[in-house]
Amino acid sequence: MLELSRKVRLWLAVIGLLLLAGTRLPALTALPLHNDEGLHLTRAVQVWNLKPFWEIGDGKIVNHWLIAAFYPQNAPDFAGRVATVFVALIGLAAGIAIGSRYGTYAGWLVIALWVGSPYLFFYERTALSDAEAGAFVCLTLWAALRLARSNALRDAVLTGFALALAALFKLTAAPFAALPVLIVMLAGRGAWWGRIGRLAIVGAVVVACFAVPVGYLAWRGGNFGIAGAWLAGGSESLPLVANFVQNIGRLWEAFTGFGGGLGWASAIVIGAGVGFAISTRPALAAAVMVPFAALLVIGVEPMPRHWVVSLPAFIVLSAVSLGGLVQRIGGRRGVHVVGSTVGIVLACFVPFAAAAYTAPATLTLPPLDREQFISGHPSGYGLREAMIALPSLVPPNTDVVADMFPDSCRRANFYALPGYSLRCIDLAVLHAGQGGAAYVLAEKPPIGLTYDAQGAQVISEFPRPQGNSPVTLWRVR
Repeated sequence: MLELSRKVRLWLAVIGLLLLAGTRLPALTALPLHNDEGLHLTRAVQVWNLKPFWEIGDGKIVNHWLIAAFYPQNAPDFAGRVATVFVALIGLAAGIAIGSRYGTYAGWLVIALWVGSPYLFFYERTALSDAEAGAFVCLTLWAALRLARSNALRDAVLTGFALALAALFKLTAAPFAALPVLIVMLAGRGAWWGRIGRLAIVGAVVVACFAVPVGYLAWRGGNFGIAGAWLAGGSESLPLVANFVQNIGRLWEAFTGFGGGLGWASAIVIGAGVGFAISTRPALAAAVMVPFAALLVIGVEPMPRHWVVSLPAFIVLSAVSLGGLVQRIGGRRGVHVVGSTVGIVLACFVPFAAAAYTAPATLTLPPLDREQFISGHPSGYGLREAMIALPSLVPPNTDVVADMFPDSCRRANFYALPGYSLRCIDLAVLHAGQGGAAYVLAEKPPIGLTYDAQGAQVISEFPRPQGNSPVTLWRVR
């Protein structure tokens, strides 16, 4: 193992972080807000209203705190997403620090595989918490490796804090509590009792970080039921083994679905590195793969974004093992291998990134994500365009009622110009004919009513990609 000098590690980090920021920040608001992004922005605004734990039962406890720091009341879609980019920079810095311990090749491969991953690229440009949790899992891996080498108290505290942040950003990172245990017990130095003592400190820090939100939920009579349902380990209709098999299929569909050929290439390279790591870096491989295997077993109907919590750690594991393989080749041949890999990954990545910047609706995505972010109700297509067009379609200070789910109404209002916010009311009241408004913006049947049966007039329609039901502005009697 050839550990790099401090100066070389610093330059690697600078180059990697500049590449990450340079690819993630352009046209950050090109994709409309997803439904969950609007929810996170709403929570961030509530932080400013002194309600830091507003609606945290879904297991996303502090991600909106960071969004709040960027003041989402102004340019909310940018503020929400730049928070994720900020956390991704922390995760990549940790990944480069890990790779640099194993030589120049591993460091460069961490940068190439992370920056050039279409899967990570997509989610690091959203105001969702999955990529954030994944970045903190990578930070936990870095801190645990430090703890395994030093057995120092400060590194135990640092590891516990990093692990707590990963789970506080999204509770689906909880299985990665096994990561520091495996690293310290399999690769640590010193006596067994000393290692166990340090791990106890890691656990105590995690418990301390969770004490306030858990106590708050208990006081309010709530729980993490939504997150718990996702980590339920199958159901009566789908036994554990069948659930595992289904999750393998969903994982493969997600991993290869981003960017088409680029997704396949990324999956093959990372998979090859992980396979090689099992024999060359067994402790590191076990620390990353055991928690991930737990997610495969207990995750219920995961969306592609749920796997992102594991992806950064897998990228680092793959880069370290492949870097070690190239190190054996050595000389100019090793430089050529790594240089070619970096060049090919980044060259294939450019068309995917260009589409994300200019025409995100044309991106090649897994079917589940295409429905979520482009064509279906959770996407913001149609809704964003309707809000931008309202000033040209209705008189100023006119009451426009939202016929849509409350989350959609709040999300739409993040795009509202002054004087054109939607009025979010109970759908039952509206559908009973008691809305009391001259204009209604309806998301789609069966969420929205078909007002033509009531003698209303269509003012404008705002289509979604692939010809799905448009968002419709009605003038009603």
